[in-house]
Formats: sequence, C-alpha cells, structure tokens
Amino acid sequence: MSKTLLTSRFVRLILLFVVVLGAHPAASARRVGVYCYMSGTGSEVCHDGNVEVRLVLSPAGHAIVEIENLTDKVIFVDRGRSFAWVNGQSVTMFVPSSHTETHTQGYGTVEQDTRHVAWISGESHTNSQTVYDRRIMPVAPHGTTVVYEWSRLPQLMRKDMIRVGRDGSLFSSKCRGAFLSPSTAAGAATDSDNGKKFKKGDRRAYAAEASPLTLAADVQYSLNEDGSHPVRAYVTDYVSSIVVGGSEGVGKDGALRTFFPHALGGKQCFGFRSGKSSGLIVGEIASLALVVAIPLAIGRQSFDEPDWVSKRKW
Repeated sequence: MSKTLLTSRFVRLILLFVVVLGAHPAASARRVGVYCYMSGTGSEVCHDGNVEVRLVLSPAGHAIVEIENLTDKVIFVDRGRSFAWVNGQSVTMFVPSSHTETHTQGYGTVEQDTRHVAWISGESHTNSQTVYDRRIMPVAPHGTTVVYEWSRLPQLMRKDMIRVGRDGSLFSSKCRGAFLSPSTAAGAATDSDNGKKFKKGDRRAYAAEASPLTLAADVQYSLNEDGSHPVRAYVTDYVSSIVVGGSEGVGKDGALRTFFPHALGGKQCFGFRSGKSSGLIVGEIASLALVVAIPLAIGRQSFDEPDWVSKRKW
C-alpha cells in the first residue's frame, strides 16, 4: 500500500470526525422559564380597620390568603362561609377533614442480678388522637393566619389560553408548554406564534376580564365567637403578563430562585419550566461516544504496510 493511500484514509477519518462534531446538538431545543406576573393593582389587599386580608404569592410558587388581626381582641373566621375563586369558579374554604396523630413514649431501665449480669427492660405507650379541621378559625390579637392556599398555580391557568403540561409532567423534563391565545390587553403587540412552544423572549399581556388565571377570596369573619354581626372582606388578583426567559430563575418544583426578582416592578410572580432538555443530554452522550470511538477506530485500523517500511532495515 502506498503512502498516498494511507494519507487518504487518514483524511477520510478526519472528515468523519468533523461531521460528527458538526452534528453535535448544541442548537437543540433548550428548557426555558415561564414567569407569570400578577397585576398588583391593589385589589389583592383589603383593609377595613379591623383586619387586613391579603392574597400573596410565596417563593415556593403557591398563592395564599392570609388575614391579619388589627384589633386587641380575638376575631373568628368562618371558613364554611368563606370562598375561594379560580377563573370564576368558587369553592368553600372549609372541607370537613381529619387526620390521626400518634405519639409513642418509652423508657428503659438497666437491671442487674446477683451474678452481676445486666440487662435492659422497658415499656412503651402509644397514644393516638383524631384531629378535625376547624371551620371556625380564631385569630389572635395582632396575629396573622393563613386561611387558604392554592398550590401548583400553573395548572390552574385556563386550558384554552395556556398549555402547561399534564399533571405528571409539570415541572419535569417532559413538560411542553405553549401559548394558545394572543395577548388581550389593550395596546399589546400582535402575537403571531400562538400554538407554538414557549420561546425565550416571548411576552404576553392580559386584561383583567381575559386573563389566563384569576384568583379571588371572599372571607367572612366576626368579632364575636358566636358569629354574630359578620363582616366580609374580598381580595382578587390576576395574571397580567407572562415573560419567557431562562430556566435558571425557577426550580424544577416551581420554587423561584433566591437571586430571581420575585416582585419585578412591585408585581408578584410564579413560574415553571418548559421545554425539552433530555434530548440535548442524550445527543451529547451519543456525540461524545462517537468522538471517543473514532480515535479508537484509528488506533485499531490495520493498514497495509507500505513498501518503504518493510524494506527498511532496523
């Protein structure tokens, strides 16, 4: 085999190596973070002199209704006559339920007989009790209590406006989301990619009457334990904008990262991840395997020995 043939084979292997690198999936679809901002217009807080009721979002991605007692007396919240609203659908804040608490106590003593053989003896006692959820919730003077909570907020959004993912895929690598309807706020830019997956840089703005998510709470409380002279407090808020950015601002469980501005411009926010990431990892592994295999193949390649090598004397 001639030296030229050896060189041509080597060149072909180098070209194959270049092709594999070119096929590396660096441009594959990447996971994004979808950040949903509440309106923050002031309707999320109700202050009547006796209490302050607030609808707030936690960094964990939940929405809660909390009531602060501004008086020097105990107030009583009737959750059976208080309601939580999601996109116009209401449920009572009180659902009769119970759970069992079990406490086990034990003790032991070291005993010794006449032959100086020691052993440990002991007894244990288990006490169980059933705890029932309370319909009437007292709030201490100048205290604050959470009376209701919404979890997994992305899945509460209107299915005709936002596709988030199935229950089992939310916050996972299988979550594939998309905008299904355009912006509804007056003066918002025209959206041309509805129905397509979320892309970094996408934005939507929504009006109060056409938002992907509207939350509200109607809380009844009384200054009297028997519930006489009840007073109602109403709070509401809605998603006014959605911004698609990097996924580093939100965890896989929906919790916002500490370095992410939770209240951009004074607006509360929750988020979730969306987009394919597993394909990128698999592609990288496959490319890496090929990149490693090619040099091995070169090393294992058995070329015909050139004449100039066999004729040389060592």
